[in-house]
Amino acid sequence: MNRRKFLKSTAIGGSLLVTRTVNAAPAFLTRKNINEEPGIGYIGTGIRFHSALNGAMRYGSGIAMADVDLIQLGRAVQVARNKQRENNRPITISAHEDYRNVLDNKNIDVIFIASPDHWHTKQAIDAMRAGKDVYCEKPVTLTIREGQQLEKVMQETGRILQVGTQQRTEFGLKFAKAAAIVRANRLGQLRKITCAIGGSRTCDSLPEVSVPKNLNWDLWQGQAPAQKYRAASEIVDTGGWGAGHPFSRTHRYYRWFYEYSGGKLTDWGAHHLDIALIAINKLKEDIGKVKIEVESNKHPVKFDNQGMPISDDRFNCATAFKVKLTFSDGTIMYVRDSANDLGFDNGIMFEGEKGRILTCTHGASEDILDEGLRRLLVNACFWALREEDRITPHLNIDFVGPFKPTEYASW
Repeated sequence: MNRRKFLKSTAIGGSLLVTRTVNAAPAFLTRKNINEEPGIGYIGTGIRFHSALNGAMRYGSGIAMADVDLIQLGRAVQVARNKQRENNRPITISAHEDYRNVLDNKNIDVIFIASPDHWHTKQAIDAMRAGKDVYCEKPVTLTIREGQQLEKVMQETGRILQVGTQQRTEFGLKFAKAAAIVRANRLGQLRKITCAIGGSRTCDSLPEVSVPKNLNWDLWQGQAPAQKYRAASEIVDTGGWGAGHPFSRTHRYYRWFYEYSGGKLTDWGAHHLDIALIAINKLKEDIGKVKIEVESNKHPVKFDNQGMPISDDRFNCATAFKVKLTFSDGTIMYVRDSANDLGFDNGIMFEGEKGRILTCTHGASEDILDEGLRRLLVNACFWALREEDRITPHLNIDFVGPFKPTEYASW
């Protein structure tokens, strides 16, 4: 696999490729020998790093890695060295606590970002300004303003930014098939879309404890508000995704704090809303004005008038919610923690005048009421994705509800 094919191939694998027409060439094309494999640098070596490592290492050698958890970093380096040895690649991989040392390496062409969500935008901007192309796990941003900043830097640098949205091509293409059915007007006039994404977790009060010696807590927090380190004394999750850590502000549980993420809205929400927007052809340069109404929500803590949580000793993201989005063309989309009244707790339901279809990661892939809709257009699923390869959505949004969007940082 040469440098020309690297980003093109990974984009086909279910990611959102965002580019701009500028004079600068992609980083991997600036080398004298463009047939060389790209050098890859990794930032963040936790759950998603190990999940995606095999895919990334198909295309190039890992050169350097960074993580503020030194135990996690050491484990990742050893795993990567073993894989590169199996692939007859060099096993020399440098390890760093500060990601900026990775960006300084001139042998690195592509940066793979799998750090906690609140770091994504800053690290992507720094990487592009260092002349690197970027692959970043979702969500690439936490605020609209961060997305605008990313777009500006992309235009300034000419770098490529690719965002991991693998649900587009995973799960037997069931999500792509559903999008194709909707876009082929098989449901007729669309009446409503419902995205059920689950509610955030809760926990008891987490005590203040000493920071683990292997963790640079100050660097982990970065630009987020400074907080005391808190963690439970026992491990609750002994199996499943990212098990093996106690409840805390770090590792797999950072997702339940607004300071670092957005709960289920930036977790399953990033996946399901992406598919829904593809289905209704709203991932374009200008999708018009969007009205957002918070019909209900429930949080485990109270918030101040700036939208920040008052309590710092427990998870604070929404455990239940129902949000209504109305697009300028009249399309209505609901984002909910659960849609049990419709018969599902996680998935996307498209309801039209001719019937409805439900697509989800588990259980039945479709529930079509109209018998004539049962003929799935397998080939049609691909055009629903191909024309979205190069997109940057622009939003014009009215917020209606008790909470206002809060910006955490500006670079």
